Amino acid sequence: MKKENKTMNTPKKPKTLLEAKTEPLTEEATRLYLSCVMGDAQHGDDAIPEDYDGSQAHNIVQKRLDAAGADVSRWVVSFVATMCQSPGDCVLWAHALKTLGNKVGRVDMQELTNAFPMGFPSESERRSCWDSQKGYNLGLEKVDNYLDTKEAWA
Repeated sequence: MKKENKTMNTPKKPKTLLEAKTEPLTEEATRLYLSCVMGDAQHGDDAIPEDYDGSQAHNIVQKRLDAAGADVSRWVVSFVATMCQSPGDCVLWAHALKTLGNKVGRVDMQELTNAFPMGFPSESERRSCWDSQKGYNLGLEKVDNYLDTKEAWA
C-alpha cells in the first residue's frame, strides 16, 4: 500500500522581499534613508517631512498595513514607498513589513535596517518575488495573487 504524499497538495510559499537578494542604495537613496533613520530616532511618528508623505505608493503601502493591523513607523512606510515602482511593489513591501512585524513587533527604521543590513531588493528581485506569489506558480487554483488572500496576511 502506497503512502500518500501530502506535500503535493500543500502550496509552496512565495519568495518574500525579506528573502530576496539585496543591493546597496544609490547615493540619493542613501541620503533619504539616513534622513528617515535620523527622523525616526529623533521624532518617531510625531513628525515626518511632508514631501515624503502622500504619494500613491505611500497610500497603498499604508492602507495595506492598516488593513493587516501592522505596527509600522511612518518613516519606514515613507522610505519604502520611494522604492516602489508599481502597485505590486507596494503590496510586496507591505507584506514584508507585516511579516517582519510578526517577528519583531513594531517595525521602525532600526528594525528595517536589521532586516536589510546590506541594502534592499532591486527592481528585478522585486519582480521575481511578485512572480513567485502568482497563484499559478504556487499551484493555487482560482487565485491570481497569493498576496490578495487572507492567508498571506495572517
